[in-house]
Amino acid sequence: MHPQLIPEHHPKCGKVMEALVQCRLDNPIHRYWGACNQVTFDLSKCLVEEKKEYRAPRQAKYIAQWEAKREADKIRMAELDAEEAARLAAQGAAPVPGTPSQAAVSVPDVGSMAAGGSSGSSSSSRQGQL
Repeated sequence: MHPQLIPEHHPKCGKVMEALVQCRLDNPIHRYWGACNQVTFDLSKCLVEEKKEYRAPRQAKYIAQWEAKREADKIRMAELDAEEAARLAAQGAAPVPGTPSQAAVSVPDVGSMAAGGSSGSSSSSRQGQL
């Protein structure tokens, strides 16, 4: 499929569009059996190239915006990591790089489980497997 054959809308492909219109006028019946296929393929190729040229500035603008956002995200993550380290230092715990905060991780008390907590008899059978 191609857009309407209006050469003013597609200045780089105007001559190919005119050739396709002329081919269709010269071959009103044979065009259905492929008389104008090569011109149609040339038009499709021309329109693809035209779109690439039209799209390049927008794509470059988007890439620049995306890179700026990534840099802003890196700066914000560094600030959050520094705040987390300061909070942990104020609590007296040493921060471990690459781990979530101590408040977010709930660790069960191992001593109460070994003393016969809610695990029952299944905990003694698992101790042999550890």
